[in-house]
Amino acid sequence: MRPRVHVIHVGNMSNKGTRALFICDIHVIRDVLGDPYISVSTTDVEGVNDLGLHLDAVLPPLVDIPYERADKLARAFHYGRNSLRYKVLSLVMLFCMLLQIVLSIGSVFAVKLGLKSPYRGEVLDHLSDCNLVVSHSD
Repeated sequence: MRPRVHVIHVGNMSNKGTRALFICDIHVIRDVLGDPYISVSTTDVEGVNDLGLHLDAVLPPLVDIPYERADKLARAFHYGRNSLRYKVLSLVMLFCMLLQIVLSIGSVFAVKLGLKSPYRGEVLDHLSDCNLVVSHSD
């Protein structure tokens, strides 16, 4: 049976240091465990997929980081960081994060009761089925 590893807290792949550390971590996991099933929770799903590491699943995190979402939307709408629109957008993203926390907690309770997860169930399935969770944060 293939060991199942889920990597959490993977940052943005536009940062070369984060990208290099993540690639090294995946290689070390494979060296130690052979051919594990590796799933990843990341805020940069496209960036991780573009690395070509042949991961089994690349999923969004349970809770998004507010400033990353605000920055992404601000770039799309051409808002400056000092503008009032950016500050309002940041507050909205903070509220969304709080909502995601509540939804995540509710989903965990639903899964524990044997029900289907109403929020990001695939991520919770990977977390509950894995043998090892690796945090890629600082």
